[in-house]
Amino acid sequence: MFPDRKQRVLQPATPIDHPFAEIARFECPIRGAEFTESDDQALESFAKPFAEKFLVSPIAMRIRLEKLGLLYRVVPIQRLLSDGS
Repeated sequence: MFPDRKQRVLQPATPIDHPFAEIARFECPIRGAEFTESDDQALESFAKPFAEKFLVSPIAMRIRLEKLGLLYRVVPIQRLLSDGS
């Protein structure tokens, strides 16, 4: 899941330059049925294959990946500031 060895971040609403690989949210393509995954749903969808491999819930795996610094909801400000200098 990390062959490029990049940390993952949810795709920002406004595109910005950052060193992370982005996770896209699912959006319903049916007209009139506007639905976009929440942050938790999108991150748990990404974590699901890991969860199945390690026999834990997707929620537990999402939390673990976030705590390890492999998965982010937003691009950390520190990274933006340090990469820009």
